[in-house]
Amino acid sequence: MAWNTIWNFHAALSPDRRIGRLPRLQGGLNFIPPSIQIRAIQAQWIATFLSRPTIWSAALQHALDAVPGGIFLLSSTMRIGLIRDYPIRWQPFLQAWAKLRPHWNSDPSAWTIAQALSFPLPQTYSTHNPAGIPLVQVLELDPATNRKALLSAADISRRFRGQAPSRVATAVQYIRDHPDALSAQLVLRICSSPFPLPYPVRWLNVFDLLVADTPCRQLTTRQARLFLDQLDRVPTAVNWADRSFPNSLVPPEDIWKRLWRSPLLPKHRQTWYKLLFNALPLGTRVFHFAPDQLLCHHCPTIQNLNHFLFACPLARTVWTEFQRVFHLSHPVSLSQALFSWPSGSSRFLGRTYGYRLQAGHAVALHAIWTAHTRAVYHDTPTSCPEILSRFRSLLREHFRALQSSRYASRLGTLPPFFA
Repeated sequence: MAWNTIWNFHAALSPDRRIGRLPRLQGGLNFIPPSIQIRAIQAQWIATFLSRPTIWSAALQHALDAVPGGIFLLSSTMRIGLIRDYPIRWQPFLQAWAKLRPHWNSDPSAWTIAQALSFPLPQTYSTHNPAGIPLVQVLELDPATNRKALLSAADISRRFRGQAPSRVATAVQYIRDHPDALSAQLVLRICSSPFPLPYPVRWLNVFDLLVADTPCRQLTTRQARLFLDQLDRVPTAVNWADRSFPNSLVPPEDIWKRLWRSPLLPKHRQTWYKLLFNALPLGTRVFHFAPDQLLCHHCPTIQNLNHFLFACPLARTVWTEFQRVFHLSHPVSLSQALFSWPSGSSRFLGRTYGYRLQAGHAVALHAIWTAHTRAVYHDTPTSCPEILSRFRSLLREHFRALQSSRYASRLGTLPPFFA
């Protein structure tokens, strides 16, 4: 519903919804999907639980303790089958938390020795140790080296009898077989430290997870939402290679500054934005559901983006007049017609001239587009003299409005045409 509202219930030609989730200066519309926002807010409940006590902390703690692995299951991405073992009232919050990919800080240097000793070995929980075995319990002093070392399999079977010794042995063997794993790096850090070793800290103090690539205690709803956007590949949603611009044109890097920070009215921005994303209902774009609109309304030619904007006699009339009014030394190119000008486009006339060109470009596009809509949707064809007269009138009207706005100083002293 929100996406249809943005596109005025004409979303058939709209671009990928992920594009709308981008910031404006990246080609989006700052659109926040409600489902993403809800997940980001729900994940904050778990982050709050791990950061400070609340009136509902005991209830969540009770639910976590009822599942083998306890609270330490929050340190990794839970599978949906495991989440379903929890009371239904907590499942949405745990699903949102899992979406943020929680994990321990993989940099061993970020851990103190006391924290490393308290690192919980995964899958070592039992009835006797519902939260699992901390790393300190599988280390012993080696008399030969006077350093801590991992327990042997026989020692593990003897020390953890009745406490799932096979699981503990598997976790210790994993450390030996995977020297790049975090647990192995922490063991190396502990064994290389001088004695005496500090006492292990309580789990709550070391539960400073990274979630959404952010320390748990620093997580905000916005950071969670942006992380979910990354998982959905929103930052790469705008791919100009898929836009099929005429003559393989590539938009300039400042295209969105030209769109949002230039002297355009909302109706101008709307038309130009749709044009850039090929979302205007032109001939070849709507042919699959409106074949009768394939040809240009003015001339018997297939209407594609190039023809609509540049090759049609109506468009040529507008751009020829644009060249005359703004004293351009060369005719308007297709790239300029499609992407406009930067505000500082002239080294001779400065930003003022570029600002005028941007304003004139917006009016030119609007004149060409309204000629199309009048002919196709209102059966009122436009001739070249008519569009020339309308463009001049709209141009003077827009510049008079700018002169009465707070941006009047950017226009400078206008030539007699705008008087």
